This record gives sequence, structure tokens and C-alpha cells, in this order.
Amino acid sequence: MKKLIIFASIIISNATFSQILNDTINYYNEITKSTEFTNIANKSQRWKSDVKIYIDGIYDSVAKTEVYNVINELNELINTINISVVNSKTEANLIAFFGFCSDYDKFESKAAPYSGNNYGLFVVYSKNNIITKGSFYVDVVRCGWLDTTLIDKTKKHLVREELTQSLGLYNDSMKYPNSIFYQGFTFTNEYSDLDKKIIRIHYND
Repeated sequence: MKKLIIFASIIISNATFSQILNDTINYYNEITKSTEFTNIANKSQRWKSDVKIYIDGIYDSVAKTEVYNVINELNELINTINISVVNSKTEANLIAFFGFCSDYDKFESKAAPYSGNNYGLFVVYSKNNIITKGSFYVDVVRCGWLDTTLIDKTKKHLVREELTQSLGLYNDSMKYPNSIFYQGFTFTNEYSDLDKKIIRIHYND
């Protein structure tokens, strides 16, 4: 009887592991193989070269520091490319733009149909499913309608979400409220364990 109980436990454990694996893969596919606004033909896209970010526009120390914080976390998760901040726009292949949506529209014309309705947004360009350049936008100005205790949380959330999604993790989802990719409005300022898994899958596997 003891052996039978142990065997049954192993079967249950294997079934649980299989379900967790399936949930992870399904979430990965949902996040990487479509976007909020367009489909990308079931093809995931990623950077193959190092990502060099230039911080532009109207930003404060909270926004700037969060860019560095998120970069550090991403570099811990990703071992195939390196992400860094550069001091010149000409060196950059990804622009972090803070300020008014109208100014971002002038810089990134493809954003115009969407920026007015979003506090954060990203635009990337790719060839053969390899991302070659892009930008992401955080409207730190309109965040001002929030209670002062929430403004910084919102900026941090938007930096993390838009920077991460510009790496090819394009889509939002309603599945997991604690995920940085959650479609509803949240103040999430850290990656969930599942977020970390799909970031690793996207770049390391």
C-alpha cells in the first residue's frame, strides 16, 4: 500500500508539472504571437543585437531610475543580448520617450492612431522577425490626474511594461492580474514568476 501511494503521488506530480508547463507555453504564445492592435502571423519576433536605449523627452529621476532598474532585471533574465543606456541618440536603436503624446506622434508617426488613448505605447520595426529598432513612450504628463501617491507607481509600471513589450513580448492578456502584461489597469511594478519564465523562453531557449 505504501508503494502504491508513492506511485500515485508521482503521477499527480507529473500531471501538475505538465499543466504548469502547458499554461506557461500557452501564455508565452499569447503574449509573443499577436499584439493589441494587429496580428503578426503567428511569428514571434525578438532582438538579435544588443539593445541600446536613449532616454529622451520630459522625465524626472523616478522615470529615469526605473529605466535602469528594469534594464538590470532584464539583463539578469536574458543571456543572448545585452541592454544598456547610451548617451547619444545616434548610438541608440531604441528610444525611451517621455512627455506629451503629440510630441511622440511627431517623432513616431505610426503611433498617432493609438497614443492619444494610451499612457504608454511602443513601436518597433523588424525584418525577417528580427527587431532592428524602435521606441517606447510614457506619458508622464497625463499621469498628473492621478493622486500624487500613485503617480510614481504609474510611471514605474509604464516604463516596465513598455520597455519589456518592445523586446517582442507584444501582447496584453486578461489572464493574470499580477503579470506586467495584464490588460487591465494596474500598478504592477515587478515581474511575476510567469513573466520571468516567458522572458527567458523568448530569449534563451
